Amino acid sequence: RGEKSAGEEVGTLGRVNAGGQSSQPRQRTETVMLRTALLARRAGKHGVAAIRRCSAAPPSPAAVIIPARYGSTRFPGKPLAPILGQPMVVHTMLRAQQATSVQLVAVATDHGAILEAVEAAGGTAVLTPSDCATGTDRVWAALCEVRTHLARSFDIVINVQGDEALVDPSHIDLLVGHMRACPSDDMATLAAPIKTREDFDNPNTVKVVTSSRGYALYFSRAGIPHGTSGSPGGGWGLKHVGVYAFRSSFLEEFVRLPESKLQQTESLEQLKVLEAGHRIRVISVASAGPDVNVPSDIARVEGCLRDQGCGVGRV
Repeated sequence: RGEKSAGEEVGTLGRVNAGGQSSQPRQRTETVMLRTALLARRAGKHGVAAIRRCSAAPPSPAAVIIPARYGSTRFPGKPLAPILGQPMVVHTMLRAQQATSVQLVAVATDHGAILEAVEAAGGTAVLTPSDCATGTDRVWAALCEVRTHLARSFDIVINVQGDEALVDPSHIDLLVGHMRACPSDDMATLAAPIKTREDFDNPNTVKVVTSSRGYALYFSRAGIPHGTSGSPGGGWGLKHVGVYAFRSSFLEEFVRLPESKLQQTESLEQLKVLEAGHRIRVISVASAGPDVNVPSDIARVEGCLRDQGCGVGRV
């Protein structure tokens, strides 16, 4: 079916029946909280230090919401771009569904064709307003719809960018586990070593520098820190991985923050958090696959999938 008018579609939750319950099977619920030792092994040095400093907290319900806007400036229709015969957003969704620590995976979109693609793959989609300013605004709009239509609340929300077709489910579990173990952190994200000069110089590869305690000092499209000379095996600094963890209470505060000067300059919405004086925990992971920013990136992602010997949504 074609895309309906805003009055018909905006605020509609995909696959919700008359009784207000989703007709899609719920994500399998977590039975045991991730152990601190497992988190530390996966997290890297900043993650280890962070977990040691934080006390354990009871398990909290968690959801993954994947923002997928049709009208990308650099790549219109990007969520529907085929990767090995399946839309990119379907790859992202199916891989996110393999995370064991979340109770819901949903795609938040502004376009009926994306909603249909997600539903055809057995997923849950939320149709959100077309005027959401950022992906995180779209995540918040979808979370509000889930609360209204499914009467379900989530303390932890994982924002997986729709172009992260190679997202590692264990990275989602790592972030959820960190947020459960570290109640003082309202927002967290991931970073992986940059291994080539090409990626270091690429403005589509967002770089991040951190404090000794593992909090973000700055994100940039420029090569930071300046003067990095590189070394074999990944001496080109840290690449920001497009997966965020929020406490739902802070997510609401995040979307109400005004757009900041640095956010406008770099076109990176997370910078308004730093400018407003908040902290973002950065957890290091050993590696992360390429995301899709421009059409030429599709070939890289398909090559990685073939090298891994995995099909759609598998790791």
